[in-house]
Amino acid sequence: MDRAAAFSGQEFDSFASEGDKIEGYRDGFNLTARLVFDEDADPRTDWDEADEKYIESWLNDEWLFVGVVLSVSYNGILLDKHAASIWGCDCNFPRKDGTNPNDHLTGWAEELADEAVRAGEAALAELREKVAS
Repeated sequence: MDRAAAFSGQEFDSFASEGDKIEGYRDGFNLTARLVFDEDADPRTDWDEADEKYIESWLNDEWLFVGVVLSVSYNGILLDKHAASIWGCDCNFPRKDGTNPNDHLTGWAEELADEAVRAGEAALAELREKVAS
């Protein structure tokens, strides 16, 4: 059986910036996926064969690398600000077909949802244990 998408109806804009976020829900947990600037990624060193026009547009801040970072909360209580993440994701990278250049960021958030929920479950269990003792 297919699971419902955690970020159903949400997606990052076609022009996104650091700090942009989408909200989701899975298995009783609220999830927030936010974009964080990835200062370590550099197409000049990370790509085997980088097209010069893309390097130039990157140097002109027309696109950037980000991390997609998920936080998880339960009943309004933040359990883990960095429950799951992936780094080195291109953001605003120009597409020739005119489609949303950031739809893969939403896809990454969806892929990380289960990992974030597991982190939330562990943090909630630890919190409940501390409260009970």
